[in-house]
Amino acid sequence: MNLFTALQAAWPVQGQGTAILTDQGLTYTWQDLDRATAMLERVGLGARLNHKPVLLSGGEQQRVALARAFVVRPDILMADEPTGSLDHATGQAVMDLMFELNREIGTTLILVTHDAQIAQRCAHSVRIQAGQIAA
Repeated sequence: MNLFTALQAAWPVQGQGTAILTDQGLTYTWQDLDRATAMLERVGLGARLNHKPVLLSGGEQQRVALARAFVVRPDILMADEPTGSLDHATGQAVMDLMFELNREIGTTLILVTHDAQIAQRCAHSVRIQAGQIAA
């Protein structure tokens, strides 16, 4: 199975309410598939569409998650430690992509992070210390 047939990246990317359950399984419109493919290409995974999901690196899996989150053009997106499991360079690349997509789509992005460098990139920040909002 490749990325499409495994329903791990491209199919779920096109968002909520677009799948149609038939006796052959789930089907999607060509428009949904085009939008999903375009977003996967936007996050740098266009060349990986025929790869098995288990062969994706941690950074590639994070980019699939970004594609799935942003393709539906949400008003608000919440991310809890989005780079917590990635090495520094890969985490930086994922955050760069997240902020680019945030600007392009106009989503309100709410991040939870322990990384001061990521927090400094945000337009607004709230610091919590010992369960209380700190000044």
